[in-house]
Amino acid sequence: MRNGAQKGRRRNAAVDVKDRSNSISGRSSATRTSEEIATIAEFKKNGRGETVRVSLSRLNGTVIADIRTYFLDKSGNSQASKKGLALLVTKLPELADALQKAVTEARQRGVL
Repeated sequence: MRNGAQKGRRRNAAVDVKDRSNSISGRSSATRTSEEIATIAEFKKNGRGETVRVSLSRLNGTVIADIRTYFLDKSGNSQASKKGLALLVTKLPELADALQKAVTEARQRGVL
């Protein structure tokens, strides 16, 4: 019984920490502002009109690299999807290295 009570307290403590972190930052997805700085590259993903766009953006004052799938809405306008990757620009060299390793591996396996 004592272990169950301790587990319950831990779970509640985790919830409290989460609640505090949200109130401390004062940020929610509704208050985030994003501004595209530059589109670096864009290529077709498939035959349904989806593309992959690589861009630099500013999110709440921080410059990020954004690699995102875009789709055509019913009006034919390109819209960003939730599918993608956003990371600090300082991580770009590590990402480039990892992608180069993936290309090398794919070529060695004969799939590229």
